[in-house]
Amino acid sequence: NCVGERNYRWFFAFVCATMAATTLQFALCIWLFVDSFGDDWYRTRLQELYSMHLVAWQVVIGIVAGLLAITDILLMHLYGFHIMLAITGQTTYEWIIDRRDRKRAAEAAKKQAEAEGKGGAEMHP
Repeated sequence: NCVGERNYRWFFAFVCATMAATTLQFALCIWLFVDSFGDDWYRTRLQELYSMHLVAWQVVIGIVAGLLAITDILLMHLYGFHIMLAITGQTTYEWIIDRRDRKRAAEAAKKQAEAEGKGGAEMHP
């Protein structure tokens, strides 16, 4: 589904804000995860407040950090793609059409080269 020219700035701002939020959350999870190994405060507070063992909390924080890392990587890819589109002055649709046309031209050139190679081999035994 096309974002459209009118909504593009809002879309790009949304991608930037989401990427910033997930990066911040990822950094916080990593900090909490690493800090929990050296500080007994986590062990006592988790047990008192949530009746949760430290290892279980570390596993949960580790999983959340992993999911945030994957999300952040995908958002960075989307951000980079749209930066590339802005630099080249293309829309997403134009980029897709251009890529398709280049692929078709490469396939046609390959078929033509194969046909010329076969024709030449038959003439020269």
